[in-house]
Amino acid sequence: MLKKITITLAIVAVAIIAFSLNGKFAFSYDGGAPAGYANDPASGNANCSACHGSATTVTGWITSNIPVAGYTPGTTYTITATSTGTGGNKGFEISPQSATGTFLGTLIAGTGTSLTGSNHYIISSGTGITTNPMSWTFTWTAPATGLGPVGFYGAFAIGHPGNTYITSYIVSENTSGITETSVKTGFSIYPNPVVDNMNISYTLSASSKVAINLYSLDGKKVAELSNKEQTSGTFTEKISIKDLNVKGIYFVELKTGDKTTLQKVVIY
Repeated sequence: MLKKITITLAIVAVAIIAFSLNGKFAFSYDGGAPAGYANDPASGNANCSACHGSATTVTGWITSNIPVAGYTPGTTYTITATSTGTGGNKGFEISPQSATGTFLGTLIAGTGTSLTGSNHYIISSGTGITTNPMSWTFTWTAPATGLGPVGFYGAFAIGHPGNTYITSYIVSENTSGITETSVKTGFSIYPNPVVDNMNISYTLSASSKVAINLYSLDGKKVAELSNKEQTSGTFTEKISIKDLNVKGIYFVELKTGDKTTLQKVVIY
């Protein structure tokens, strides 16, 4: 009798393991959700409903500061994931992809988030979250070259068991080129036109990371001219461009923290 019970239990255990692997089912993941459950094309639209209840489609749960005109290649944007609803153990998984499942751009984790799946998926990393609504923010750098529309595919879970919510947020590529922005940081370039060297002046009201980049009119990054931490104050940087072998009209981008200013420059 004991032998028969042991064999029966073994069969049940094997069946549970097989279901867990083949059905992508698991009861809990201490390190956050596993990759491939963001209702994304690359995973065949798998989501977390096996553990967290049937999936409901929602809108507005993924937002960003990407302009209505679309993303500019190589530019970094802030993405916000918001879960609305009562219940505990809130979490999410998001992946930026093409409609055919190609991973696009670079994800950068923020507070309460982490990366998984070769950094192609971003997930919430906290446990026992009950705040309603609950928001997480992270950043995404668009592909260096334009690859068309990008979909941020996401699955959100509330409770265990509980409810699953799936959503997608599609952004287009800005193909109209970069437009010049107003000067609000004392940003100036001289001489302009430029031959071999240019002076870039700017003012910082607080300490900040400062990046200076050169872009073509169609929005492609040509060169990184400077990238450093600066204290508050007024600065002038002399930058040589004679080795870049570029001529024509370009944009110089000044990034200070999360602010970006563009100035047109003519290079001879």
